Amino acid sequence: MNVVEVEVANRSGDEVDERAAAELARRVLAAEGVDDGELGIAFVSPEEIKELKRDHLGIDEATDGLSFPIDGREQLPDGVPRQLGDAVLCPQVTGDVTQIDLPRDQASGLVTVQDILGPIEGIAFVRFGHEDVVRHKLVQRIVEAYRRHTEETGTERAR
Repeated sequence: MNVVEVEVANRSGDEVDERAAAELARRVLAAEGVDDGELGIAFVSPEEIKELKRDHLGIDEATDGLSFPIDGREQLPDGVPRQLGDAVLCPQVTGDVTQIDLPRDQASGLVTVQDILGPIEGIAFVRFGHEDVVRHKLVQRIVEAYRRHTEETGTERAR
């Protein structure tokens, strides 16, 4: 029987339901067609994720999550577990579907999670509009230009 082994560590300082996080990871991976392998999930503080993003991407800011994949989807020898890599998450920094930086034809894990969990009673997702978020004036103009372009061209992102 194939199974995804998930190891969870919580260094965030916040209470995290590690068992639920591991189960959610298995459900999301199953929805993506991944049914075996090993995955690490680390919940970290804003300071730690900011340091990781600076060290690995050269960007000095906190973020909601970083991923460090290892194996792709190529065939592995029998008995060798697929090393899916590590997901580093910061519960104090939240994801924003308006700031997904994947190609438009590539599905977003954030959207997938919302699709899977959205129908579950007791779970809700808050969607902020442009009027809810305080940004630098230049950033506001850039975001608005992209929003208008998306509306005018009909180029919405893949779910």
